[in-house]
Amino acid sequence: MRFLHRINFVYHRRCSVIRMTIRTELRQSVGAALAAGSGFSSSSIHEVNERCLELLVHAARCEPIRPVSLVFAIRELLLQMTPELRKRAAARAFLLVDFEFGNVDWWKAVRQFPEKQFRGTAWRNPFPRRSAIPLTRAALMLAWQLIRTDAKAAGVALGIADEVADIIGSLQLTELDRIADRRHRHLEPRWADRPAVWRLMLSAALSPGPTAMKRINAYGLQLLAGDILPAIKYPRPSEIHRIHTVPPSPKT
Repeated sequence: MRFLHRINFVYHRRCSVIRMTIRTELRQSVGAALAAGSGFSSSSIHEVNERCLELLVHAARCEPIRPVSLVFAIRELLLQMTPELRKRAAARAFLLVDFEFGNVDWWKAVRQFPEKQFRGTAWRNPFPRRSAIPLTRAALMLAWQLIRTDAKAAGVALGIADEVADIIGSLQLTELDRIADRRHRHLEPRWADRPAVWRLMLSAALSPGPTAMKRINAYGLQLLAGDILPAIKYPRPSEIHRIHTVPPSPKT
């Protein structure tokens, strides 16, 4: 719980800054999250991450592999992932799967039209249906529980937009189960279009000592924060200029 409260504090601080101070505040937020990480039982996140990695390794061992897929781009590293290395790589401060968590319009449509099928990024999804459904269910249940505990912390650790968190937190368990069953093709590895990020994560798991993994935690949180920041409204440069140039009111 201490981790969640610290993440909440960091999130509010980040949302209050203007664009010119993003990089400074971001480094502070990542540092605070990592410093607080030891007080948070993140085993649920690690379990989902480990299952994701297990399925990616399985996909890497199968033929054929689509050249445009994440698995194709990182196959050599995936084939080196033993169970021990997968567990090490899974022990991140953030979730390694994504389920349209940043797509507010998609979640609004799913809530309004629960029976309708929507086009997704199925080409990014390397998981077979029988594995994708339980993994989707696990990710949604994790998100639902964390959102109800601390929605702002979920935004940072899971990369969930505020409006999406509101929708997921308002759903019933039966609705989550139905979404997992019908929409599992929308589940994908996080940053599926950025294989360089995955190469860094998997390479860090192969490195001895904790330093590389700590750096990956910081880098991953930074990327997640960057995904969230575009949704924050900042004052225009002209407004910032006025803030700094308008003289104070004369004393009476």
